[in-house]
Amino acid sequence: MYCINCGAKNKIEDNFCELCGTSLKKDMPPETNFNNCNKKSARKALSILLIIVIICIVCVSFISTPKNKLKYSWGTSISYIKNQEYTLEHWEYRNRLKCDDPKHTVDDLDFFEIESDNVYYFGEETSSLKSVSYSFAEEIGYAHRIEKLKSYYGNKYYVEDTSEPYYSDIIWIKGDTVIIISYASITYYDKEYFFKETPRFSDDEFKKIKRFFNI
Repeated sequence: MYCINCGAKNKIEDNFCELCGTSLKKDMPPETNFNNCNKKSARKALSILLIIVIICIVCVSFISTPKNKLKYSWGTSISYIKNQEYTLEHWEYRNRLKCDDPKHTVDDLDFFEIESDNVYYFGEETSSLKSVSYSFAEEIGYAHRIEKLKSYYGNKYYVEDTSEPYYSDIIWIKGDTVIIISYASITYYDKEYFFKETPRFSDDEFKKIKRFFNI
């Protein structure tokens, strides 16, 4: 170590110059100052990283969550829906409720114009909601409907294996709901009911659907 005053060489452990007596460490900040600075920088960097992670989690949750919500949840009783202030027709032989009030929408998909009645199905031997469906205006093209639903439910969807693709059912699964769009209607199913009880598809088709969605 060299003295900054006279240039004399000193031992590294010396505090003062052996030749002129000048302090060899007077211009150096205490070591603890560097430690404090490093600790503050580390805490700040960790806080920023934590904020970024939280923002990413919130964004992913928002993107992966369906943007629309059904008016009634699965298992809603038939009596509850009948007591709502809407015009309802009860189809006893199929355990269904039909609503002919155009204002009584089943979801908040804002791009489908409902053309006919909403139909609520409660299963053959139950009184709890199993599926709900409605038809929409023909002027909304089939491909356009698919593109719109992709914006709500994502790009992972199953196309029914038929000889006429234009009339094939398109299936999405989100949470406990199965969404099916066909040529002129959209139907929501309780997922458990859909796979166990509904006769909509053949056994082979159901197996393909389960494999596709890893169920």
